[in-house]
Amino acid sequence: MFVKRVGFLLLITALLALQGLLLLMWLWGVVPYRPLWLGGVAVADALLLGWACYGWWQTREWYWPWLAGLSAAAAGSGALWVLDYRGSAVVVVGVGCMWLGFFFGHGLIRAALSPGIAWAGVARTLIDEAIRMKLVLAMLVGLLLIVPALPFMLDPKELLRYRIQFFLTWSLSSAAVLLSVMTVALSCATVCGDMSRKQVYLSLTKPLSRGQYLLGKWVGVMLLNLLLVLVTGVGVYVFAKVMQMQPHRDRHDRAAIDNQVFVARRSQPAQPPPDLDLNAVFETRLTQLQADDPTRYAPDNLTPGDRLAIQRVVEARWHTIPPLGSQRYLFTGLDRAKAFGQWVQLRFKPVSSATPPDQRVRLAMWLNGRPYPTDPGTGLQKPIVVADSKYYIVDLPVSMIDADGRLDVRIDNVDLDSPRATFASSVSFAPGQGLEVLYQAGRFESNLARALVMIWVRLGFLAMLGLAAGAVLDFPVACLLCGLVYAAAGAHEFFIESMQLYVPVPGRDRAWWEALQWLIHAFFERLMSGQVWEAVKVVVRLVGNGFVLLIPSFSHYNPVPLVADGRVVAGRTLASAVLWVGLVSTGGCAAVGWAMLRARELARVTV
Repeated sequence: MFVKRVGFLLLITALLALQGLLLLMWLWGVVPYRPLWLGGVAVADALLLGWACYGWWQTREWYWPWLAGLSAAAAGSGALWVLDYRGSAVVVVGVGCMWLGFFFGHGLIRAALSPGIAWAGVARTLIDEAIRMKLVLAMLVGLLLIVPALPFMLDPKELLRYRIQFFLTWSLSSAAVLLSVMTVALSCATVCGDMSRKQVYLSLTKPLSRGQYLLGKWVGVMLLNLLLVLVTGVGVYVFAKVMQMQPHRDRHDRAAIDNQVFVARRSQPAQPPPDLDLNAVFETRLTQLQADDPTRYAPDNLTPGDRLAIQRVVEARWHTIPPLGSQRYLFTGLDRAKAFGQWVQLRFKPVSSATPPDQRVRLAMWLNGRPYPTDPGTGLQKPIVVADSKYYIVDLPVSMIDADGRLDVRIDNVDLDSPRATFASSVSFAPGQGLEVLYQAGRFESNLARALVMIWVRLGFLAMLGLAAGAVLDFPVACLLCGLVYAAAGAHEFFIESMQLYVPVPGRDRAWWEALQWLIHAFFERLMSGQVWEAVKVVVRLVGNGFVLLIPSFSHYNPVPLVADGRVVAGRTLASAVLWVGLVSTGGCAAVGWAMLRARELARVTV
């Protein structure tokens, strides 16, 4: 029986792989369409489907429905292709392949947890329990449908670059949300269910400690999440590559896809040129402020926040170009750019102090002393005309980078076609992302892999949070608490900004200990003056700050926008996520859950 089962699985796997390969080759036009070939495949699919249904009817074994579903996917894709619904056929094949990957992965996980280890037995029981939960199955079906179907739901009239970015953003974001909801529900339900059904009495009377019980539950949830993350990641990668082969609008669209989406780019901010000393400009500015207001800017009253505010004013002035004026910006550390590609991108967003009549900004650019771009025929410098307050990317050849890996960019606020008609408006760039050089520092595949690992680490925190909540609370309350924490972690930056607006602290750039001292002083001052409600607001902010401090920032460790924009998910960011989310936050939840579970009187022998 085992040999027949394995043979049937291998046969369906080979058939799906062959059918999927044929569909992709026909879709890309690699081989001509042959109805006879597809007809033979459809007949084989129908026979396999009938065999699977007969086996399910005869034996009622658990694996027959899975095999029947795979056979139905293979047969349905062939029928759709014959009926000229080629996009739907590819979707069905994608769903079937992802289902097959989950099926094999599920079997491997169960086999790996077979040895007689106490916590491994708990993990295997949880995985079997998860497959029988309707909510988990609903999340699984939604996950398997979103990734293959989303590429064919987008408007084909839109630029292919935007369609691919939309697919990457929404597929990864939807997968992260679905897996988070499933993780919270499964983690809370498994512990609460064991307690409500008295199953925990049977588990803890065996040689199994409460720490091992929680560990087994967490490992089971994390292995299931690992499988789903892998299946999702492979599906996203395959369908993104399928979209890359689709027709593009023009050469600029194709260049943007290859150089700005399917890459892992690192950002290099601008630095002042050697002849501009920003520290000297800072001291000059501080001296002027002290002369205008000696009390406010006295050395004893000057806080780190004040110094940072002055520094930002100095940088903003450096990033501002007056009419007919110019500024230089130095980009260093571009040696690696030559090893990965032939181009780097200068990304900037010019903002005019007064909007020009045609809402266009006209600039001139020099790279390491050479005009750029130039007309190939005449050799004359061409102006750069871009929309006001919009991001713009200029592709620069790596040959412009000098031997030391430096790129000296000079930007003039002048209309080269008619310098005297230059619009009387200064042009500024926001320091940071308002003016930066992007260069390739890795591959799209490795970037996507790091993003998936970061999503999996976040799921680890939610899994332990759900287990800890389920050890103390009932299922509805535990899910509500986990949902609140998940929402706060996702909107971490929003909560911090909202609390700042609710009770403003003078000096936005104050250090946290300075802000805490000011809040405590403000509480007692308002309370003594009879402003009770204002004092209560200070308490609310202190409690809110404490709550936000205890939860990790999912918004800070969100890799989806980086992957969709072709920016590198840095290894340092991933290591920080593993440390603070995977170890500190998850470990804190584990300690609380273990302490709460140990405090409960479960499976205690009474005489």
